[in-house]
Parts: sequence; C-alpha cells; structure tokens
Amino acid sequence: MLASGSGAVQDCDLNRLFNTVTKMITVEGLTELAARLAGAAAFELFDMIKILGQKTESPGNKARTVGRFVATTLNYNI
Repeated sequence: MLASGSGAVQDCDLNRLFNTVTKMITVEGLTELAARLAGAAAFELFDMIKILGQKTESPGNKARTVGRFVATTLNYNI
C-alpha cells in the first residue's frame, strides 16, 4: 500500500499539483487562473459542455474533455 501510494505521488507529481492549487489562493494565482480561463480554457469549456450534453458520447470521450479542461485550467498534466 505504501509503495503504490508513493508511486502515485512520484508518477503523477502530486507535489506540483498541490503547489499549483495552493498558489491559487493568492492574488497572483487568481489572476493567473482568470487569464487561463479567459484564454484557452474557454474553448475547452465550450467543448466540454457540448460533449457532456450528448447522450451518444462514450464515457471515455466525456472524461477526456473534462481532463483537458482541468489540465488547461490548472496547468497540470499527468
């Protein structure tokens, strides 16, 4: 259990994710988040809303669009 947990922390670089999320509490972080949302994330958001509203889309495609939106918003990729 410890090995798999440490592997997830190492492979997913959870420290970077934690630093990114805690940085958003500051004014600088909120400004950076707003810039991302106004820029690239808006396109990802519209794609995500369109695909999540379709009943015929596969769960994999829906998850992929949510992942792209979160990755763009947080500037974090696994």
